[in-house]
Amino acid sequence: MRGSADSNAQEQLAPASPLVSAASAPRGRRRGGSVHPNQRSTPTEPDSSSKPSRRSADLPPYNHKSQASNTPRNPPGGGLLSIITLLALAPVRLCIAVLTAMRTFLVAAGSVLGITRPRPSASSERGSSEWSLLAFVDAIDRWWNAAWCWVMEACLGFPLRATIHSHGAVLVTGAGSGIGAHVAQTLAAKNYVVYAGMRTLSPGNSRRSSNLHPIQLDVTSSSQIRAAAEYIESLDIPLIAVVNCAGIPSAPTPMEYVSERDMMQCLDVNVVGPLRIVQHFLPLLRRSKGRIVNVSSVAGFTPSPMHGVFAASKTALETWSDSLRVEVRKWGIAVVIVQPGSVDTALWQKPPHAHQSDGHPSQAMQRLPIATTTTIITPGPPTTIYTPLQASVTQITAETRKHLISTTHTSRAIFHAITDRYPKTRYLVGVDARLAYLLAHLPDRILDWAFWIALGKDRTE
Repeated sequence: MRGSADSNAQEQLAPASPLVSAASAPRGRRRGGSVHPNQRSTPTEPDSSSKPSRRSADLPPYNHKSQASNTPRNPPGGGLLSIITLLALAPVRLCIAVLTAMRTFLVAAGSVLGITRPRPSASSERGSSEWSLLAFVDAIDRWWNAAWCWVMEACLGFPLRATIHSHGAVLVTGAGSGIGAHVAQTLAAKNYVVYAGMRTLSPGNSRRSSNLHPIQLDVTSSSQIRAAAEYIESLDIPLIAVVNCAGIPSAPTPMEYVSERDMMQCLDVNVVGPLRIVQHFLPLLRRSKGRIVNVSSVAGFTPSPMHGVFAASKTALETWSDSLRVEVRKWGIAVVIVQPGSVDTALWQKPPHAHQSDGHPSQAMQRLPIATTTTIITPGPPTTIYTPLQASVTQITAETRKHLISTTHTSRAIFHAITDRYPKTRYLVGVDARLAYLLAHLPDRILDWAFWIALGKDRTE
């Protein structure tokens, strides 16, 4: 199913929470010891100014850092050393508990006292590196992650180090606007060759630097994904990372009246789309020991009234990402989930009906039954049984628009996920994301009570 959203709709939007304002069968010839899929069609370069393609079979193999340098030392085994190791685990566990407590405290501090950084000016990126409490919390959180990985490597012999690439190609989907566009520009400025996938190529999305190459890529089109994979494979540069930013939001609708069409469209773009990308590009990432970054949302782990479709799609994305991380670990491929909160993108400036295939914002609500009791006496459209809830969610969404974070924060997290020796499995981005993380660990009844307060203490009818 092809998504019917507009050309810029494939970017991430985290809906406001009331609480936190088949992989293709291998075919083709072997090259460099790996079998690469989809070799029958001839790759064509969407951008005429790019360099002519050259088959990688004519080039020497890509030499990344030796595997030995990224492999931890073997764990001690047998006899006295094993006993000493077991005894050493007790203080190690204590240290881990202390680090976990510190991390939880810092997450809470970042949620309550976090200060977002000033947005960088159009002429300079210096603003993106200015100090803030949120940056300090991020730094401590990443240090904790590195310490945890080091302890597991040293004591358990569990290899967690990822291959570091100082250069190479990165594919970014949903790069027409929003998070994807900013990530593509950031990576290109860091001397990575970026292939910016977007549904529609337009003059406004023309190349902005020598390292940025726009390509037409609709994540719902297997043929376009196959052509892009063949084109990138034909070049003389290794693919070191895939960043799945493409996605669409859902119109605010109660689950009782969500149409099957809207549900399937959202799942096709947000869940199946990234899976198609991974299946076609995984052979290239396996060769370079690359990384996969899937941009999700805080809606993936917290309830989102009126946005259940979007939340379901992000939960599914995170679930198969966790499975993929375990499956491809033996090839040195890191799989990372980025969970941004409310990010300042163009989608926040559009009315809800701009994302709804039916066109009119109230069509879904017009199908709802009329409320049997209502205190509204003023003339106007009939009040549905979900009108009070919709009004509360709309009010909270409007308030959230005043506290959006810059896409700079998301790009910083993705850059760390691509370049760090110990990338985290999950990156919370933004103050509201950290608060949502804490709320998600509350008992269900406490969380329901908090929603009841936030949504205006609705009474049971």
